[in-house]
Amino acid sequence: MEPKLRKILNRYLGEIEARLEGISCAARKEFITEIRSHLVEKWESSGEKTEESLLQVINDFGDPREIAEDYLTKVGGEARVRRTYPSTWLVLTLTALIWPVGIILAWVSPAWKFRDKIIATLIPIVIFLLLLTSSLPAVREVHKLTTQVQLQPIETEVQR
Repeated sequence: MEPKLRKILNRYLGEIEARLEGISCAARKEFITEIRSHLVEKWESSGEKTEESLLQVINDFGDPREIAEDYLTKVGGEARVRRTYPSTWLVLTLTALIWPVGIILAWVSPAWKFRDKIIATLIPIVIFLLLLTSSLPAVREVHKLTTQVQLQPIETEVQR
């Protein structure tokens, strides 16, 4: 199968797999492998091995959402609705912007003693610096591991 056709098939299978969060990884892989072999078999038996014939086979097979929902119903899982969480960068940015406002309010407030204002200012800074310095070895290790990994194409049954 040509890389372009493999990409089309993988995109379709990826859409199905993304909706199968309610089941185990092994069951998900087995189901996706079964669908892949079925689609490739139909495509090869169609006579023409073109992009159009592959798209027709995929179209005839069905909507990824419906396929995933049917399978989840069959195995007893439920389709999970993905929750949207705020972006990590948004949370960090808001924290970085709001914390100084709190410190300014503490320094302006007559209810706080000078010693309390110093503590309120320094404790978060010290904690941040400790977390930052303790995470540096882990960041270095991850960077080292990611630079050593070489991506290799996965060999499928169709390629053999």
